[in-house]
Amino acid sequence: MRHEKSGMKLTKSFGALAVAIGLMAALVFAASALQNSSDHKVLFEKAKFTMETKGDLKGAIGLFEEIIKKYPNERDYAANSLLYIGICYEKLGKSEARSAYSRLLQDYGDQAQPVKEARSRLAKLEAVEEGRTLEKTGLAFRKIDFAEAEHSHQARLSPDGKKMLFVGWLENWERSDLRVLDFTSGKSLTLVEDFDADAATLLFEWSPDGKRVVYVVGRGELRLIDAEGGKSELLWASPEKETYVRPADWSDQVHAILISLINPNERTGGFAIIPEKGGEPRTILSADYGELEYSAQFSPDGRFVVGQRWKDRNSDIYVWAVEGGTETRVTDHPADDQYPFWSPDGKYIIFISNRAKTADLWAVPMAGSQPAGDPFLIQTNIGKNKEPIDLTKSGQLLFYAVSAVGSPADLFVMPVDPKTGDAQGSFRPFAKYPARGWPGWYRWSPDGSRIAYTSRKGNIQLPNAYISSGGSNEELEIPARNYFMYNVEWSRDGKSLVFAGWNNDDERAGIFCISLEDLTVKPVQPLGERVGAEWKDAYTDLYWLPRAGRYCFSKLLGAAEREIYFMNPINYAIEKAGEKIGIGANGSVIPSPDGRFFIGITDKDKNIILRPLGGGVSRALFPLPTDQWPGFSWSPDGKQLVWNEGRRLNMLIVPDGTPQVLFEAGQNEVISGSLAGAPNIAWSPDGSKIAFAMQDAASDSKAPAEIWIIDATGDAPRKIADAPASHPVISDVVWDPSGKMIFVQGQIPNRGLGEVFEHWVMENFLPKSASEK
Repeated sequence: MRHEKSGMKLTKSFGALAVAIGLMAALVFAASALQNSSDHKVLFEKAKFTMETKGDLKGAIGLFEEIIKKYPNERDYAANSLLYIGICYEKLGKSEARSAYSRLLQDYGDQAQPVKEARSRLAKLEAVEEGRTLEKTGLAFRKIDFAEAEHSHQARLSPDGKKMLFVGWLENWERSDLRVLDFTSGKSLTLVEDFDADAATLLFEWSPDGKRVVYVVGRGELRLIDAEGGKSELLWASPEKETYVRPADWSDQVHAILISLINPNERTGGFAIIPEKGGEPRTILSADYGELEYSAQFSPDGRFVVGQRWKDRNSDIYVWAVEGGTETRVTDHPADDQYPFWSPDGKYIIFISNRAKTADLWAVPMAGSQPAGDPFLIQTNIGKNKEPIDLTKSGQLLFYAVSAVGSPADLFVMPVDPKTGDAQGSFRPFAKYPARGWPGWYRWSPDGSRIAYTSRKGNIQLPNAYISSGGSNEELEIPARNYFMYNVEWSRDGKSLVFAGWNNDDERAGIFCISLEDLTVKPVQPLGERVGAEWKDAYTDLYWLPRAGRYCFSKLLGAAEREIYFMNPINYAIEKAGEKIGIGANGSVIPSPDGRFFIGITDKDKNIILRPLGGGVSRALFPLPTDQWPGFSWSPDGKQLVWNEGRRLNMLIVPDGTPQVLFEAGQNEVISGSLAGAPNIAWSPDGSKIAFAMQDAASDSKAPAEIWIIDATGDAPRKIADAPASHPVISDVVWDPSGKMIFVQGQIPNRGLGEVFEHWVMENFLPKSASEK
């Protein structure tokens, strides 16, 4: 922040004596004012005067420190005080300047202007001390605009940066291929058909000369193929069926491929190298499964590997020796240091850190495996929605990012008459990017004034929890802090949130409670087993059942089975609700508000079933449709069930009624979106009406969706509103507990199915020494 020197600009008619008298009077006034409500402002001006006019830098430092100590809640003044402390130390030639700036970035990342200046000053200081320049002539950050790759987060640039390996999805997501895009010609070549791309870690890698590609088939079969196409050959196949093998890097110095080895069932992970001409892998690191991130990179000389490790809920950068596996910790900071890459010349390790509360690009100088200096900032705020996935030998850093086109839906609210359901105004924005659909849908606070939900907010991160009463300025963000929150519910006193999930440190499943007073997280039950493959032993689908007066959640037993539990809202004691059922991680269980029944989808035969929650005989309602996943909604009393099926809105009287068509849309219309989730979704609170979304059935239609209301008896169906003009595709209609508002998720039309990604390349960003200028 720019600050003018103390005192006003003086005209030539004032002499030095008048200036001194005026300044002394100002100080006397300031001293007398220190007891009022503007104490921090007066003290701040006194500290500036001491620094700028009196030139007493040490005295000014003491005054600025006093502001920080006495007035911690005046964050703007505390942040600027730290900035001035750093400036004072700079003028004194003291190294404490860097500490002051770093402290500002770490503790006051929300104060934009002082943070911006502190970053600039810190970067210049460190550049001078290390003999570097941060001048980045010709810095470029460009988008790879290629439609075939827009649904793929799996991509790698060739070593010369002229081609890109990526996964291309075909129509209707029925198949994916491994392809090579040539930037010069703009054409792509299919290398491997029917490529299995369902993984978070990358499944392929270029050879150092860009002439070959190594990729994975299934869990553990490594194969080689020419980059121009042709027949593939087997490199190595893991004898352990439960182990996932992933190629991470390929070194031309040691002529070997770096691979990750992950066994979720045994809770083990690590890295190994395998000769490029074949042979058995040699392990260089073994660790607990949850400690490692499974992207890593050789140093340019092939002697070391850089990667990321979690310890005590903190992520830092580590280096391991290829020979002997000796470990060196490169960074040690309470912030998350992630995504490390070795610079092509081997002089730096580049990484992403949130030390300044934003995702910034940092570098640490290296001498072999050892840090040769402190980390320094090289590029600010690359964006939370970008994740670096590759750094080439030519110095190009490749990112993938969540596109605005494929961003999560926004939440909109419209006032309605609680008796008739008629609109009393138009839709307005309520919250940005709440999680869409079951089971991450928002939950109402007990008093009906706020919602809680989980969301990534369009970023690449663990979902955080949010509490909103409408508008971004009235929203509380609760960081995930390395917990995976499957979905959140409210405690009955409204003072905390409860969620099913696990702690990423040890991945043990649990039901956890977040205090809204200090945001601390603690388990409310002894932690369960570690979450395994197919989400085995995970706790999911937490619901508050208002008519039953207790919570309900699931424990997954694997791909095709689960157990359901009830939980007491006072002491959180749990009891099993019947025997295990044939619905696994790929299915869903939606309990009724009275806790008597649930609706679910069996994994074995894909039937929609109705079953008593305490155990009993299942009733098969109908097979799961192939063209549209139906959404279900229980009436507030739990005695009726509605769901959408193409043009029809169906109703069932529970448990023995016959499904009836409550409403049938026109020939070219479809009832859209999921009606599943928390109790009262789509139903008015008194159970007399149902709200739903309807839109044109044509996939390329630009007509906005519509909100309709129908009596629960099937009488008087009518349109009450159009979708918001900015987000014409809507789903997930919700009637709030007061009956005075209807909420919808609004989306921007998507060009295809699924999430949309962009790919970006950053160039000319690497630091240069003075001799390289």
